[in-house]
Amino acid sequence: MNNPRALVEDREVSMADADARLEQLRERFASADTANKGALDRDALRNLLECTETFCLTQHWLPDEVLDAVMAKYDRDNNGTIDFDEFLILAKDKVMLEGKLEEFDAAFKAVAGDADEITAKQLQKLFEGLGDPKSDGEMTEILSKYDKDGNGKIDFAEFLEMARTHTVELNSVVEYVTMDGGDSKAAEEQKKGGSAKAESGGGMKWPWQSKETKKERPADTPPVTEVKSKAEFLAIVEAESPNLVVLEVAFTWCRPCKGFQRKFERFAGHYTSPRFVKIFGNENDDTKAFVKHDLKVQASPAFYTFRLSEDHPDALDPVSSWTGANEDRFRTNLNEALDDSEKP
Repeated sequence: MNNPRALVEDREVSMADADARLEQLRERFASADTANKGALDRDALRNLLECTETFCLTQHWLPDEVLDAVMAKYDRDNNGTIDFDEFLILAKDKVMLEGKLEEFDAAFKAVAGDADEITAKQLQKLFEGLGDPKSDGEMTEILSKYDKDGNGKIDFAEFLEMARTHTVELNSVVEYVTMDGGDSKAAEEQKKGGSAKAESGGGMKWPWQSKETKKERPADTPPVTEVKSKAEFLAIVEAESPNLVVLEVAFTWCRPCKGFQRKFERFAGHYTSPRFVKIFGNENDDTKAFVKHDLKVQASPAFYTFRLSEDHPDALDPVSSWTGANEDRFRTNLNEALDDSEKP
């Protein structure tokens, strides 16, 4: 191959990063090529696919038919081995397992609980939490593909195969199942603070209790404001009162969230009266605690509308909420939450 770097670089990766990635791949190829043949035979390919850069299980877990399919696809010259150029294509297609054993183990145990296998119901709930809900038919297809022993459950080896083929993304699962915040300082502070409610007889005053004239929204306010804490968000809800605030809860690993980003921005550009706000639930301990304990987010993207008023004095009590990256549903729910005067 004239330019192997071309297979590991893209527009968002610098040349130096591409060279570093290429060197990592050379080392990984060499570690699999234990016979120093400059090519990987079937057994070496199995070891490559079953191991990450940091761990291998003590027993083989990749089904033979999967191994044969990978060999057939990437052995371009049909000589029964995978050379380095063919390996680079395989790596670019993200066929290899990536991650640390403790991460896979933690993710698996968090989903399975004390059991040794993940049930279909637990797996379906996991997909919902990752913002990628599956129908019963889709779940049947997934189990048919990965449940090799046919017991209707997913064991650890089958879970690894799901991760290798990106049916579940390890980073996404780890972020989701470890999104604790329960023992964090941020969570404790939020629990002590309670919900943001106006108190009678002194204490803080909400905008409708004040004689001050409501301030206009600054001219340089972006169409979508990203906040990094519960306090930032509550400040916006108070400042916007009694206008509607539309909040999107996303996660950096959530593919549907990324796909809806521009649509959310377009809605913000079209509906200029409500304030559009976005928060990443895995940004820091404060946001983790906020989305888990206060908003009780279970799937993403999640959307909430808030309107702080005399009739609705709890700043953390949403007017409405829904989930899913569905543009029509978003438009319908948003219009239902808006007053006629707020509609464009």
